[in-house]
Formats: sequence, structure tokens, C-alpha cells
Amino acid sequence: MPGSATGPASARAETEVAKVLRQVGSRWYPTPERAAAKVEAILARRHLRDLYDVTCDPSAAPAGRPAVTCTLSPEALARAEALDGYYVLETTRTVAAADATAVLAEWKGQWQVEHRHRDAKGPLRIRPLFVTSNRRIVGLVTILGIALLVFSLIEREVRRALQPGEKVAGFLAGHVVARPTGENVLKALREIALVTAELAGVRQRWVSDLSPLQQMLLRLLGVPEAAYTQIASTDQ
Repeated sequence: MPGSATGPASARAETEVAKVLRQVGSRWYPTPERAAAKVEAILARRHLRDLYDVTCDPSAAPAGRPAVTCTLSPEALARAEALDGYYVLETTRTVAAADATAVLAEWKGQWQVEHRHRDAKGPLRIRPLFVTSNRRIVGLVTILGIALLVFSLIEREVRRALQPGEKVAGFLAGHVVARPTGENVLKALREIALVTAELAGVRQRWVSDLSPLQQMLLRLLGVPEAAYTQIASTDQ
């Protein structure tokens, strides 16, 4: 297997191909065609098929020549090296609507959309429901969209109130320092409890004491603690 391309993928592929070439005519690869097919499959799996030339000559074995060869194509390697690090982004935008930099920036932000889809299926625990009319479908999608929007804004507001890259202690188990997310913010706030009791015909309400972490999150969200203490009122 003359020639060699650089990189771990090509090194592993060449090792596998060399093993196949040594076994041409054995019970594993009794015919050159079968060995050549295996070599092609190895190169395709490693995404290297365009860089190598594979030949199969069943009549070469009696003459002492290799029946199957796999050689690196210098021309193909040069083309690949020239395009290394470049990729094509296809868009319907016109040049006037968005230049290459704007299109690239938008494309690199697509992970955020996928991240929100994961939030919808994870922390928000959206489950499939059976609805019987288009109006109910629209209503269900609207409610889910509003819930996801509020969830995303909570995370955004907390992060905007922090310094870039700043983390908060106590979010995860074992008081681990972590970057705020909508999920761990709501987890920290859900421990706030409201107790309602009726004593001698008078209904009273108490709110559990806020922890230091909850107090800090409320400050970051711009929610005054009085919004909770006002709940602890007495209803006649």
C-alpha cells in the first residue's frame, strides 16, 4: 500500500487495508474481487475513498504480482489539502440580504434552536396529547410555545445579570459551581413552599424562608423578595 495520508483516520485505514492485502487468496478473501470489495468498504467507512486508487487484477497472482493494490493518489490528496478547513453552506438568502459572514454566524447559532427543543422534551416534560380539532392543536402548541419562551427568558435573564462566563455555587448536588440554566434555576426555586392552614376559622398562609441561593436568584431575576413575603397574609 504505497503512499500514506496523514491523520489518525488514514493511519487506521491503512493498517486495516494492509491486513486485507496480506490475506488475498486465504479462506477469508479467496478471490481478489472479494478483497478489493473489503478494501473499498474500509476506505468508505473512514471517508477516504476519494484519496486512494484500488485496483483488482485476478490474472496477476500467477505472475507473482499483487492481485489487489491500494495506492494513495497524490492529486486527490493535494485537492483535499487545498480544501481542508473549507465547507459549503447553502442558503436561499441573496447577497444583498446577508453576506457570507452573516450567514455563517446564523448557521453557527442553530445549536441554540436544537437546545430549546431538548428543553421542551426534557425539563418542561412535554408529552404527546390527543386533540380532536385544529383549534385545540393551535391552543396546545401556543401554550407549549409560551412555556418554552418563559423558560428560556428565565435562563437568559439570570445569565445577563452575571459576568461573562461567571458561574454560581450551589446549583448542583454537592454544592457544585455551575453555569445557570433554566432547569437548575427552576429546581432551586421550586423548594419555596406555601403553607395554608385554618385556625379558629381564620385562614393563614406562611412562605418558607428563602435560602441564600434563592435570594440571589431572585435578585438576578429582578424579583423583589417582597413578592413572596406579601403572600404570607391572613385571609378573613
